[in-house]
Amino acid sequence: MRKQDKIKVSAGEDLLAFIPHIIGYWPENSVVCIGMCGKALRATMRMDLPMGGSADLDAFANIAAGQLSSDEQADGALVAIFGGPDWTDPQDFAQRPVYEALQTSLAGAGMPVRDAWYVGRGHWRSIECTNPRCCPWPGRSNITITGSFVSAELVFSNGYWLARGWLADWCYSGQV
Repeated sequence: MRKQDKIKVSAGEDLLAFIPHIIGYWPENSVVCIGMCGKALRATMRMDLPMGGSADLDAFANIAAGQLSSDEQADGALVAIFGGPDWTDPQDFAQRPVYEALQTSLAGAGMPVRDAWYVGRGHWRSIECTNPRCCPWPGRSNITITGSFVSAELVFSNGYWLARGWLADWCYSGQV
């Protein structure tokens, strides 16, 4: 593959735009985990968010870590939680227990979380960033995802990149 055949995923909205193209639809009430080897994107998996307080979050997170760790080259992970309502209160992140369980399980499998996002109905934001200048509340509009360079490139190419199995050549150069 020629160098110009690669698409650089350099920001959160680029990576989030990649997800619906690789799994085939915009996820809802889902967790999407992407394995990484260095900065290269590897296996992608989607799971339904656990429902209610009775869910065994450790078991849920262990399933995710077990699936991603089947790629022996994976040394890190990206996590995107597609919830329902926007996350509007910095002190009240409803999916924090799910995220923390994923962090623990993925790190235990040798794939620490390198970056993570929450995507609500209208806005998305970094889970870890607390700086209101780059991560204002309730986050950035989801239009920045659908209007990102990566989304445009994938729509324009009509799946050209995906059909050729070139996903391993994609790299995420965000805050890893």
